[in-house]
Amino acid sequence: MSRTKRYRSVFVWLLCLALLQHTRGMATVIPQADDQPLIEPLARSEVIRFRLYSAYLDQEVPLLVYLPAGYGNGETYPVWYGLHGYGSTENMWLMDAGIGGKADELMKGGEIRPLVMVFPQVRYDSIKEIQADMQDGVRGMSLSARFICEELVPYVDAHFQTVQSPQERFIGGFSMGGLLALEIGLRRPDLFGKVGAYSPALQYSDFSGGALKKWLYPTQAAAGADDLAGFRSAHGLERTRIYLDSGGVSDPFWQSIKALNESLQACGVSVEVHTHDGGHTLKQGLLRQYLLFYAGNP
Repeated sequence: MSRTKRYRSVFVWLLCLALLQHTRGMATVIPQADDQPLIEPLARSEVIRFRLYSAYLDQEVPLLVYLPAGYGNGETYPVWYGLHGYGSTENMWLMDAGIGGKADELMKGGEIRPLVMVFPQVRYDSIKEIQADMQDGVRGMSLSARFICEELVPYVDAHFQTVQSPQERFIGGFSMGGLLALEIGLRRPDLFGKVGAYSPALQYSDFSGGALKKWLYPTQAAAGADDLAGFRSAHGLERTRIYLDSGGVSDPFWQSIKALNESLQACGVSVEVHTHDGGHTLKQGLLRQYLLFYAGNP
C-alpha cells in the first residue's frame, strides 16, 4: 500500500470513529480536510452512517450523510436535508430511491453542483407530546423540527464543509417528510432558502384568508390574519423558493397541495407546482428534477 493510500485509510477510519464516538449531547468534531494535508479529496462519493444524540427527542437519531466526489479539497458545499415518509427510515432516499447514484451521474455530467446530502430519521410527535405542547393553547414546531433546526443543522455546519447560508442550505421530503419540510422551511427562512415537498401530507385543505398564517404562525394569527400582501416580507420569505409536487387526482393530498400553492402564490412567495401519474408515491424518475431544483447549474 502506498504512503498516500495508507494515510487515506487511516483518515477514513478516524473519521468513522469520530462520528461513532460521541458523548450525550456533545459529538466529537470531525477533522476538516485542511487539517489533513496529506489526505487526497474523495475519489468517489461516500456515505457515512452514524447516530447523533438529540436532547429534544431524548434519543440517538440515526443519520446518513452523503459526501460527493472531491469532498476534502478545502472547498465548502451546499447541503440538502432529505426527509423520509411515514413508515420509512433514514434509508429511504439513498438506499431505496437511489438518489446518491443519481447525484453522482448529474455531477459527472455537469448538470448540478456538488453537494452534501443529510438524511436523518424523523417522526411525528406522539399524542402525549402534542398534548404537552398544547398546554399553552398553541401547537408549536414539532420535536423533529426543533431537532433539525437547533441541533442537526449546527452540528452539520460545525463538522462538515458546508456553505453556511440559507441560500445554499435546502430541505425537502416526501409525504410526512414533505409536510415537515414545509413547516420548517416556511418558518425558518433564515436557515433554508429552498424547500421541496413531494406529495406532502398536509393536514388542511383550505389555506385561504388567514388560514395559512394560522397554520404556520398560530401566535401571530389574530393580528392581520387576512393581510396576504405583506405576508412574504413580514416573514422573511422574499428569497425562499418552494417546489411542490403531487400524484394528481389520485393523490389523497392533491386538493390540499393545490390550495397551498394558490395561497403561497397570493402571498407572493416563489412556488412551483408539478404533477405526475402514480398517486401518493415517490417516483425515481423525478429525482433528477428534485436535484436540479436544489443545485442545478445555470
